[in-house]
Amino acid sequence: MSHPEDFNTIPPEPSDENALEQKTSPEQMPVRKEDVIEALKEKGLKDPEAEGLLQKYTEEVEERGIAEGRLDARTESWREKAHILLNAGLPKEALAVMQDVAEITQTEGDTAGYDEALWIIGKLQARINPPRLHSQPPEEPIVLDESGEKVERDRVIEMLAPFSYVGDPAHLDMNHPEAAKAEELAGQWILRGDVETAGDTEKSLKHELDKIMLYVDAGFHDKDYLEDVLEWLGQNAGDAPAESGNEARAALRREIASAIKKVRHLIAEKK
Repeated sequence: MSHPEDFNTIPPEPSDENALEQKTSPEQMPVRKEDVIEALKEKGLKDPEAEGLLQKYTEEVEERGIAEGRLDARTESWREKAHILLNAGLPKEALAVMQDVAEITQTEGDTAGYDEALWIIGKLQARINPPRLHSQPPEEPIVLDESGEKVERDRVIEMLAPFSYVGDPAHLDMNHPEAAKAEELAGQWILRGDVETAGDTEKSLKHELDKIMLYVDAGFHDKDYLEDVLEWLGQNAGDAPAESGNEARAALRREIASAIKKVRHLIAEKK
């Protein structure tokens, strides 16, 4: 799968000067991408004229794709729509469009299209809401617990769980000795995993998933925090595209899908 090198860069418009010269009616002229972006910047998405231009451009992209025999004509037109919204300073609206694209491509079994949608979603989510690191390891790593054994994920979850009532790990009371100790051990577990999985793509991606779900599995279920987690899972999925014959990757993608389902269910319970 190939990704656009820069989702923020506007590609050149295809043109046919002879065809354009023959069109005399402004209504028949193809909509220019730059004009749509400028209209949205100036008037906003709620303006009927700007919204109409966006809709017309999207339809024209789809029509060109159909004429070229492209099976992904519809989703490509939506990707272009998201691109316009992003360049117009509307990243959240662009994200919503790409989430629809991801749902459609997944339903249609378009693996390449789904992976590309997830990749773009990850980029948009990182731009809208950069990931927060709750655990900052101290300068001198301590990777052993009181028994002298390496701290494992289950042990970290066990120590964090009593404080899950705060909902968001960012709200942990570091003045509480046991909460501070649990958070310190979480940082040590994260650091050790980062070091041990460095250089191994599959293990690193799996560790990233385990990090993302650490506090959720410990019972931290604040709605806003869960929505952040859902975004991070989208990034994780985008970083782990399907690869033919890669059983480890296939298993990881199933784990990510299961985690996304779990978090969505938890969010739904909050509504």
